[in-house]
Amino acid sequence: TNLICTSGDETELICETALFEIKTKKKSLRVLGVYRPPNANLDQGIDILTEQLDRSLDSHKKIVLVGDINVDSLTESNDKSKLEELLTSYQITTMNLPPTRITRDTSKSIDWICTNIDQQLIDTSVISSGLSDHTAQTATIITSKMKENFKERKRIFSKKTTELFKSRLQTQNWVSLHAQEDINDLYDTFHTITQSILNETCPLKTCTTRQNKGLRQCWDTECAKLKIEYIKALEKEQCTGRAEDKMETAARKKSYDTKLKSLLKEHMVEYINEADNKSRALWQVINNQRKTKTDNNTELLLLMDNTIISQPAEVANCFNTFFSTVAHRTLQSPDLNPNPDPDDYELPPPIEQNLHFKPATTNEIVKIIDSLKPKTSSGADHISAKLVKACKNELLRPLTLITNKSLSQGIFP
Repeated sequence: TNLICTSGDETELICETALFEIKTKKKSLRVLGVYRPPNANLDQGIDILTEQLDRSLDSHKKIVLVGDINVDSLTESNDKSKLEELLTSYQITTMNLPPTRITRDTSKSIDWICTNIDQQLIDTSVISSGLSDHTAQTATIITSKMKENFKERKRIFSKKTTELFKSRLQTQNWVSLHAQEDINDLYDTFHTITQSILNETCPLKTCTTRQNKGLRQCWDTECAKLKIEYIKALEKEQCTGRAEDKMETAARKKSYDTKLKSLLKEHMVEYINEADNKSRALWQVINNQRKTKTDNNTELLLLMDNTIISQPAEVANCFNTFFSTVAHRTLQSPDLNPNPDPDDYELPPPIEQNLHFKPATTNEIVKIIDSLKPKTSSGADHISAKLVKACKNELLRPLTLITNKSLSQGIFP
């Protein structure tokens, strides 16, 4: 298993990803792990996922996307539609999972397993791990039934085909669009023309690509029994909330953790003893167990009343004092008027109930196209943002016409 890339530290509060590749002698599989915080901006998270999917599928690899995305797949919503639309553009489907986070008041499936592998070759399930308030999700890939090669029909865009598509658009006068009064008819005509040119300049071709495989573990019956006892105690605690049940859960978890640590120790000793090259095996064990070192060299400094404070405890106390006295200092402020005169306030002007849109100009459409990221992913029409940017001058007239017709009729085609 190799780590290919991560989304970087700057994405920690938006959408963290890590892309791995699992290789065997003849096959390979990429796994994209994802975590999106509950209150993070979904549109920014989708941009990060798009970049990672573009990178992971650069050579038509098979992929499994797993993780806590914090979007409920059991409830229809705008967030769910956005996410599924992104995955569909990469021919990735979502596996159906039961609720993965259950509380007294809610039951949601916010952990996702998505893939571009045939769903008949994947078996998914959820299990109570007791490690968090989420269930654990498993995905078992039946590699023995997977074909070495599989065929798909797709368009192969290149510099040559893009220029050919662009030159054919230049020959269009778009007269047929101006004859359409209804916005839906106008858009359908535009779509028919562009798809006809696309089929002529970059037709669908049958491509042959390859596929993937999996891994192993170590366990015993006593450990399984301790886990079951811990899960039962945890479920009882979640139902009752009593202090004694919480203590019982903590005791069961401690027994379970102790057994896991002893099993791991026995497994490592056995692995080293059975190895032909014991020195190499020892270093493999050390490297596998080594924790990622955090950067402790960063010095924390706070300027307070012209004094620089460097001790973490003193810095924490300064912040605590500042925020805990905000209300008191605000009330003591001489600028605060305890008895405001209602006549001092002006009512805001009345808001018009109707929205009035100005017709879009060609310059505005150009700015919007220029602001698009040059992504190669596309929807069912196979026209990506990268292709639109390459042909913006040729598409400018019809896109401006469609936009203004949509605004004037109040209909999104």
